[in-house]
This record gives sequence, C-alpha cells and structure tokens, in this order.
Amino acid sequence: MPAIKATNSNNLTVENCDFIGFDTDIELENVDGFISKNNKFSQENDPRALLIKLSQEINNSGLDKSSKERLGKEIIEALSSRSILQKKQDKIKNALKYVGSKATDFFIQLSTAVIAGLIIKSK
Repeated sequence: MPAIKATNSNNLTVENCDFIGFDTDIELENVDGFISKNNKFSQENDPRALLIKLSQEINNSGLDKSSKERLGKEIIEALSSRSILQKKQDKIKNALKYVGSKATDFFIQLSTAVIAGLIIKSK
C-alpha cells in the first residue's frame, strides 16, 4: 500500500514528509505538476537505490548483452524526460517483463521519482 496515491490530478505538492514502512512511498497515475520538497523516503524506496536494483535485475537477467544495453539506454532516455510519454513507458514495461516483475516495479517507482523531481533534473 502506498503512503500517498494520486490519480487524475494536477498541481500537487508534498512537503516535509517521512515515508517509513510502506510498500511504495508515492504512487502517481495521470498526474501533472507534482512537486516533492524536503521529503525523506524509506531506504528500500529511495530512487537512487531503486536505480541500482533495476540495473542489477537487468544485468542478472537472461537477456543477451546487446539487449541489456539497449534496455538500459531506453530506460535512461525515458527517465531523462520530465514528461514520460505513456507509450514509451508501456514499451519499457513490456520489455522489462522479460527481465522480471521486480525490474518492472523498480522502473515504475523510478518513473514516479523522476516525475516528483527527486532524480534527473530537467535542463
């Protein structure tokens, strides 16, 4: 269960919160203008830790080396954009199914973290 779940919303701000003991800290679906300020995330849901876990899942998968590299590049490309297109996100989710459900979960949490402005700042 997420600490905060928002669906079909605009211009939400979450400030000065501590997230401890939740399956997911923040879960967003169809949300524009989400801002996260001065929040502390549980260690297992920390965006940087999730990126490491996702990389490990891809590296440990049965994909060949070039597929692993291509998938990694697509994930970074998708995460580099503040507005992740649903079509691109769905494509990556489908590719991650071959790696495993843990990798897909990490990607979804990372996407949320990027949208929340926690990692990879826009130029």
